[in-house]
Amino acid sequence: MNAKAREIGATHTHFVNSHGLHDPNHYTTAHDLALIARYAMRNPAFRALVTTEEKEIPGFQENPPRKLVSHNQLLGYYDGITGVKNGYTEEALLTNVASAKRGDTELIAVVLGVQNLLWTSSIKLLDYGFSHFQSRRIVQRGDAAGRLTIARVGDVDVRAAEDLWVAWPTGTGEPDRRMVPLDSVQAPLAAGAPVGTLIVSAGGKDLGSVAVTAAQAVPGAVHSAGPTPPADRSWQWLLISALPLVLLALLTRRRRSL
Repeated sequence: MNAKAREIGATHTHFVNSHGLHDPNHYTTAHDLALIARYAMRNPAFRALVTTEEKEIPGFQENPPRKLVSHNQLLGYYDGITGVKNGYTEEALLTNVASAKRGDTELIAVVLGVQNLLWTSSIKLLDYGFSHFQSRRIVQRGDAAGRLTIARVGDVDVRAAEDLWVAWPTGTGEPDRRMVPLDSVQAPLAAGAPVGTLIVSAGGKDLGSVAVTAAQAVPGAVHSAGPTPPADRSWQWLLISALPLVLLALLTRRRRSL
């Protein structure tokens, strides 16, 4: 459990047991619980369990059927509620991880350590989220993400490798995008080879990132077929060999003149 928590980014969590009862070394944070809940809600079986208000277990032989009822009072009450889990211990007090979905936007709200108003606190957090944020697909797989210059080859088009959904602040303008190339990108490149990361931000805050790849194959840099042949210097040798003849002719002419 601890290894999985670190893997999904819940780095301020440490589990000592699997039931959640108190232990001095058993701790987490609201942010980490949201990360864990988000990961768990990707599992269809888990999602089905935490959205179930009640379930009857059939009896067997002399045992009568039993009805299990969820303690999550938001189920069937809050518009779009999809889970997740509430709890209580004397040390932790009342806690709740709530999730709700409206349209394409699904939010997770976490309330920890309250003595009362657990459900209204969860509702206020979810209401605030739906009023101020919306899920928005800012980047779609295959979108053009700019051009990258490769030494001795030239520019190559790059495209987004996958979709990027973010919690987009309502009323915010268009996002800023910047591409960060990998440390060393050299030809040749196959189409679809990773070449960098596209980072999306708004108001100076990074909202998310997605890998970018080469849109087409890039051949290797063009080199000459062989070493450059030496320059033709035969005229220099002709000049040197003709120089004695010129001097001899000048001396002979001078003698005749005398």
